[in-house]
Amino acid sequence: MNRFILLFSLAVWPASLGFAQSSTQFGEEADVLKRGGELFETLCASCHSFERDAIGPALGGVFDESEKAWLFRFIRDPQAVIDSGDERAKQLNERFSSVMPSFGLSDDDIEAVLAYLYANRMKASSEAVGQGGERVGLKDPIPGGIERSDLILELEVFARVPPSSDTIPVARINKLAGVFDHGRERIFVNDQRGVLYEIFEGEVRVFLDLARARPGFVHRPGLATGFSSFAFSPDFEEDGLLYTQHAEAGDAGRADFALPPGRKAKLQYVVTEWRVDSGNGEVMLDGSRELFRIEMVDTSHGMQELVFNPHLKKGDAAYGLLHIGIGDGGASYIGRTDLISGAELAWGTIFRIDPKGGNGRNGEYGIPDLNPFVGHATALPEIYAYGFRNPNVLSWDSGGRFFVADIGHWQIEELNRVEAGKDYGWPYLEGTFEIDLNGDQSQVYPRSGNYPDAVDPLLQIDHDEMMAIAGGFVYEGDRLSDLTGYYLFGDIATGRVLVASELAAAVARVGEVQVSLAGEITRLAELAGNERADLRIGRDASGEPYLMSKTTGVIWKVVGTRRGSP
Repeated sequence: MNRFILLFSLAVWPASLGFAQSSTQFGEEADVLKRGGELFETLCASCHSFERDAIGPALGGVFDESEKAWLFRFIRDPQAVIDSGDERAKQLNERFSSVMPSFGLSDDDIEAVLAYLYANRMKASSEAVGQGGERVGLKDPIPGGIERSDLILELEVFARVPPSSDTIPVARINKLAGVFDHGRERIFVNDQRGVLYEIFEGEVRVFLDLARARPGFVHRPGLATGFSSFAFSPDFEEDGLLYTQHAEAGDAGRADFALPPGRKAKLQYVVTEWRVDSGNGEVMLDGSRELFRIEMVDTSHGMQELVFNPHLKKGDAAYGLLHIGIGDGGASYIGRTDLISGAELAWGTIFRIDPKGGNGRNGEYGIPDLNPFVGHATALPEIYAYGFRNPNVLSWDSGGRFFVADIGHWQIEELNRVEAGKDYGWPYLEGTFEIDLNGDQSQVYPRSGNYPDAVDPLLQIDHDEMMAIAGGFVYEGDRLSDLTGYYLFGDIATGRVLVASELAAAVARVGEVQVSLAGEITRLAELAGNERADLRIGRDASGEPYLMSKTTGVIWKVVGTRRGSP
């Protein structure tokens, strides 16, 4: 199963359910195809290709089996088609366990996208990938379900970020974090379209317009493209340093971590250091410095969170070291798993660097002596751990345990307790299950004894229960005693809120918690006004949690807990 039905998440249907298309049904004018291509690159390319399944099914043969009128209706309003009882829509909903947004496209826009798809169609393979062998994928990799606890989180609206688009998604907020600044706690949230906001007493103001400061900035194509993360130096009150990452075009500059020869990059991600004026507390745009840039082979699973361990003190060996989650760049989707097969390459890893050092490959950052691959003959010394698909949220507890939430492929979401130098299995393993890299990657199989050095996840959940893990953190704040010691996380798609316990064990336990606004039990999807809640979890400098709806820009603070009926 997959995580999202995004634009054109269409399976190849039996011929009896559809009709072959005539080219006269589709516009062939240059301006129509140009517009369709722009929309495809913006909304679809990160999840679909024409050649093979990715986050969504391959689109090369969709017109061989599906009629234009049905495609048009489905794209315009997927939920309405499902609610009508349409058999194909029902099958899609059952297969993918989620509903795509309509994106608010006009009829002309839908026509343009369909015309672009038709113009770029190719004959679908007559043989299903991975079929014909004796190996059979697991129908239900992890039997059983997540039990609901009696814990209820009380929410209140904290802020609403200004719209950055007139159409859905109206915002793309991704991370909320805080920093202490000379006795005052400051709270920030970013929009992936290029703005870092500060929130003070309910007022949301622009703190850094990164898109304007970096002319090469891009925020599409892709769900995660743009300005996805930021981190304040642990010495911020003294040095005033802020770190960001953002995306640029694949040929924007000379990459410090380039793809192998012969492979063209779709995107580059750039880590930048900024200095904040100690007098007025504002970013000094002329005081920035590029630390490094890395190429990505495709448009998904790019660079993820930047974070410092907030529990360390000056004098600790790893104090002031910046950790960076780096996704696989979508390499498995395009058959380039050779780019993510070990610690010799940068993708699918956690980097740990010293942003104030100078012994890195370009002299703009340092490589800590305590990194596990320093002095290794072939592995990159920047790497702390490897074997990740999309390590989207990184956090520590006060006991020094390092947690990485890794968004899964077709079947398994996982939370890893990460140690230096270890392999966490991707792309050969999804959770504790094997993948056939030369076959149908949507299936997982029982572990056969291969890859004995790969570390099992602390927690794994299959797609019967959640579609994409929204990583969080272990709550150790002062206000919510019922949450103390639990790892708070959730499901991006549905907004289901979860907690993990027994974090010191080999396998953690998980339970669902409910949410309440103004005393009324509700669901985040309802609060967001969208069946795709697009949950993100933030934390201020005091360690208090916030829930966010990425695509609507609404932020709720968790202000209390109570007990109720499971």
